[in-house]
Amino acid sequence: KATISFQHALGDKNISGMLTLKSGGLIAVAMTDTSIIKPTVRGSAVSVTQAEQKILLNAPGSATGLSIKYENMLLFYVPIAGSNQRIKLLGASQGILSVKALR
Repeated sequence: KATISFQHALGDKNISGMLTLKSGGLIAVAMTDTSIIKPTVRGSAVSVTQAEQKILLNAPGSATGLSIKYENMLLFYVPIAGSNQRIKLLGASQGILSVKALR
């Protein structure tokens, strides 16, 4: 058994944006997702199953728990103020940043 908690935060406070020819804008946002997983039973461990997690951790798991961090990039189209158009998500990607054993 284990407990898990999640943190979702703005990855970079400098949000990038630019105007388009259609008088709207493109906005790129980086978000960071962190999962903290801790074993709740003495003598147990948290294991990782994905190859990239094992490589980053350099171990099959941890008896103290894990912190796994991902970065998400989101690209939005934002119409000009006063438009009846809605903000649209144009694309998203996710990549793993780190896997660390808790101390």
